[in-house]
Amino acid sequence: MLLMQYRFDLDDDHDMTALRERVGVIGSSFNSLAGLVQKAFLVSNIAKGHPNRYAPFYVWRDEEAMQAFVLSNAFAQVCAKYGRPRVRAWMSIYSRTEDDYHMPGQATQEFISIEPSTDLGVLASDEQAKADALGRDGELHSIHIGLDTTMWQLVRTCFWYQSPEATPGIDAYDLEYLAFPQRKRLSA
Repeated sequence: MLLMQYRFDLDDDHDMTALRERVGVIGSSFNSLAGLVQKAFLVSNIAKGHPNRYAPFYVWRDEEAMQAFVLSNAFAQVCAKYGRPRVRAWMSIYSRTEDDYHMPGQATQEFISIEPSTDLGVLASDEQAKADALGRDGELHSIHIGLDTTMWQLVRTCFWYQSPEATPGIDAYDLEYLAFPQRKRLSA
């Protein structure tokens, strides 16, 4: 699996209500996208003390599916609306979804630098063990950990049912919609 994300940092006066409405219109169309495991429509806004940001996050089955989307009209429409973003991709070192039945409402994302001396095998094992221990209390919906070998960085993305406690250095988002192709429908 591969993880992918792009983001748009928007002006402080950007109409976030219109953006959220747009997600409501287009979100379900991703439930039939070939090769997509999950797509999270992540939004943060200044009204909640975060920058106005739209940061879709994808989990792909393989590189071909990711490539097909980036070359598609759907991605071209996003670029036409917001500008062409920098697209980041990570190899997945761990992904887990606890529940296919209920929609999570919040997301957190953490970027962690990897020191040159780090044993990557040990790092991956440690991250998997931490992830296995995280959220077994019914608060966590999904966790995805990716490795970027160009910037030597981990990304840890979690989807939560309720907002976790704010932590410096961890980005927080509202999860407006979570597309789950070929899975049971999520309910609010």
